Amino acid sequence: MKALSIKQPFASLICTPRKDNPKLGIKDIENRTWKTIFLGAGRTNSKTSKT
Repeated sequence: MKALSIKQPFASLICTPRKDNPKLGIKDIENRTWKTIFLGAGRTNSKTSKT
């Protein structure tokens, strides 16, 4: 299992369902310019932080 720490307001945008497709969050794109090795397979936990 992988874990992901997300700062506000991005956590709310990821978890709030879209009206046209409730399976996706409002923020469904990645703006990072570098590549990651995360393949998206398996379970992921997320944690919200204020700072």
